[in-house]
Amino acid sequence: MRDGERERRLPLVAGEFPAYRLVLDALEPVRHRVIADRVALGAALSQARTPVVVRTGGPAGLLVGETAVPALVTGPGLRVAFDPVVLAGAVESAVGPDVLLELGGEGAGPVRVRSADQGGFTTLVMVVRDGS
Repeated sequence: MRDGERERRLPLVAGEFPAYRLVLDALEPVRHRVIADRVALGAALSQARTPVVVRTGGPAGLLVGETAVPALVTGPGLRVAFDPVVLAGAVESAVGPDVLLELGGEGAGPVRVRSADQGGFTTLVMVVRDGS
């Protein structure tokens, strides 16, 4: 693997690539969609404690911990928790100005993180318990 001038040797693993389409097809149907500014969501996650509770609703559309993030939200109200470092990594990997979060249900399975304008690249992030 090359990263600019650096080169890193990675071990090869025998076996087949996982059937990721089967994993995606088995996910619960999407009930919640959130489109948010990728940079604003990333900034809110960088200030959050672990776990961070994410809520939909209210004037901004999305509340990340105590930080309001303007977002377009569809679906019923939602309250779910994430490890902010893991979710931030997925949000940063998206392309373009906006990120799309798709969830099946409250606390039910992973969130799909995609670029809002290029949905072909998908990252799955598992929810966590929020301690309450």
